[in-house]
Amino acid sequence: MGDGVSGRAIQASGRARWASAARVALALACVGLALSACATKVETSFLDPSDLQPWKPVEEEIETPYDRNTLIDDASFLDATQATSAVVQEYLERTSYGSRSFLGTYQSSGLRASDALVTSARTYNINPIALLVFAQVRAGLVSLKIYPEDPARVEYAFDCGCEAKGVCDPRLAGFDRQVHCLARQLREAVEAVKLSGATASGFGPNRTSFTVDGARVTPTNGATAAIYQVLPREARDKAGGTWLVWNLWQKYVAAYQYSAPFDTPGEGGGIGDPCKNDAQCALPQADRICATNYPGGLCTVKCTGECPDVPGKAKGFCADFVSQGGYCLALCNPAAPKCRTGYTCTRVVRFNAPKESEHTCYPQQ
Repeated sequence: MGDGVSGRAIQASGRARWASAARVALALACVGLALSACATKVETSFLDPSDLQPWKPVEEEIETPYDRNTLIDDASFLDATQATSAVVQEYLERTSYGSRSFLGTYQSSGLRASDALVTSARTYNINPIALLVFAQVRAGLVSLKIYPEDPARVEYAFDCGCEAKGVCDPRLAGFDRQVHCLARQLREAVEAVKLSGATASGFGPNRTSFTVDGARVTPTNGATAAIYQVLPREARDKAGGTWLVWNLWQKYVAAYQYSAPFDTPGEGGGIGDPCKNDAQCALPQADRICATNYPGGLCTVKCTGECPDVPGKAKGFCADFVSQGGYCLALCNPAAPKCRTGYTCTRVVRFNAPKESEHTCYPQQ
């Protein structure tokens, strides 16, 4: 597999890249989100009065007490599969506020708001319901019935691309681009936690930090840490903070009748998929390797027989790399090969079984 497949040096370089990305993300958070640490004023007039009423479960629901250290569980926060565009559109047509949101008919860049939400959610594996919650917390867009008098409230909903009030990059105008920016920031924070144990601002599982309004928090999971990275203010029982994120999350998932997955969904690539670091491979954590010495990076694991199965991903084959041992490659059909650029559907022998062979997407030399 070459020098790059050891994985450990790759991890180190991956951490350096993510550290740099995290610093950029923090700068964007200060510049781009009015709810961040650099904000001095919290807008409340756009909220629906019910937003600030503490969530109370109906009789058949299990009560989830507010805990600033666990705002949303990882499995739910990272679940981008259950809420389709049709489901999100239906909610916008009939919101929990008893009326249709203007987002139900709004479009930007030719995309309906529901399509923009789901596209961004699936691109970054962030639950679209969580993105809707932020749209309400930030600008009251879910409860809003008509397009607002101030276009910036929609077109720059999360202040992405805005260096100062009224000075914004027109290339980032539109709800679709703004929600894409928010989803990316949340994903960058989640990845920073995976790679270094904390976000750029120091929020991480089992690490104690303080919000800008003085709340002492020790996140129990990556989702909660990511939310504090983007919105480092608790503002309990008030607008503009993580308490409101938690409160609206409870209300929205009840209105959606959303059922959280039992386990955190598998993220990242399967065998043979592209990657930039080990953490981007949805393979056994102790064994996964991103071989960055191959085109676009290659998710693999060292093997002696069978390869791990990743639901929804290509099946693997334990290929013999001679003196380097066996490594899993993605199986392919030579009659209709679908290998990505830089790889060809090539027959290779099985490690420790030279009489057995299969076609795999093999890196071009």
